[in-house]
Amino acid sequence: MSDERLAERIGVFEEYANGGLAIIQGELNAGTRPMDVLLDFCRQGDSHSVEDDDFDEIFGRRRPETRS
Repeated sequence: MSDERLAERIGVFEEYANGGLAIIQGELNAGTRPMDVLLDFCRQGDSHSVEDDDFDEIFGRRRPETRS
C-alpha cells in the first residue's frame, strides 16, 4: 500500500464505516432488538459478494485467500 494515498484511503474507509454505523443506528432506533438487527445484516451480507476487482479498487490490493 502506497503511503502517498494512505490519508485518502483512511478517509474513504471512515466514510463507509460511518455510513454503515448510521444505518445500524437507524435500525436500532426503530425499536428492533439489537441482536435481530445484527443477524439480519449478517444474513443480507451472505447473499452479496464483492468481486475481486471491487476489492482491489476499494483497498488497493488483492483480497487475501480464505481458508475453506
